[in-house]
Amino acid sequence: SKVEHPALLQNTLVKMLRLIQLTGSMELLGEGIKSSKLNALKELLPNILSDKKALIFTRFSTMAEILRRELASYAPLVITGAIKNRAEVVRLFTHDPRHRVLIGTSAMNYGLNLPVAETVIHYDQEYSLGKMDQADGRAHRIGQKGNVVVINLLIKGSIDMFIRTILRKKQEMSSVLMGGIFTSLSSIKEALQYE
Repeated sequence: SKVEHPALLQNTLVKMLRLIQLTGSMELLGEGIKSSKLNALKELLPNILSDKKALIFTRFSTMAEILRRELASYAPLVITGAIKNRAEVVRLFTHDPRHRVLIGTSAMNYGLNLPVAETVIHYDQEYSLGKMDQADGRAHRIGQKGNVVVINLLIKGSIDMFIRTILRKKQEMSSVLMGGIFTSLSSIKEALQYE
């Protein structure tokens, strides 16, 4: 098989990243502030947030700041890698009813318990199901009293749909492989005790 040149591969990955940014907002590439996805989110939020709170995940800290600005009426809080005191942000989101939205990057994926949120919105898609499951898990925590709704914002015919299709295929393959190995609770116990 033909081996791709590393520079070509790197160029392709950069182009994919730019396509992902374009689905989020043209502003990420300095092309104005038009964003169909952001408009869709703004239409969706009033129904979701009537008396509830939501977590919004994005891959880009710049997009998190754009979302903070554009969703100002919900007094959003933000957690990115630059935020030093995550505990204070979590406290405000949990106890202050003014703060209806918490926006975060992957810095929010681990170690946070946010059961006050009943909706998780993936503004853009990660390449990994594990990362998305970690994000969803922030609301599926001890203390959660309601059902958690997970929403993936996707633009039809875009890189969003391509990534989602790949993730779905990875999940199906994993289910087939794991289903063939672990068909019962006893087979899982047997695997854990294998020497």
